[in-house]
Amino acid sequence: MASKPMSLNRTDVKNIFRSGLIFLAPVVLIYLGQITGALQTPGHIFNLNDFIPSTFTLGAMTLYCANRLTDIARKFIA
Repeated sequence: MASKPMSLNRTDVKNIFRSGLIFLAPVVLIYLGQITGALQTPGHIFNLNDFIPSTFTLGAMTLYCANRLTDIARKFIA
């Protein structure tokens, strides 16, 4: 059942949440790849700065957030 314009029903929220989890996987993999690459560098000394996201990872996170907001807005307006 479609929701009324300018509102979200339970099905819409469930679909938004499910697609958000699916599209979160690449962002998590990019972040884990960044950490793994930093820790496997020869002679690397472990510190907490290794867990600060790189510019590429921040870009992926920003794109993910923009995509989620667009999806919510599209379902809210339609």
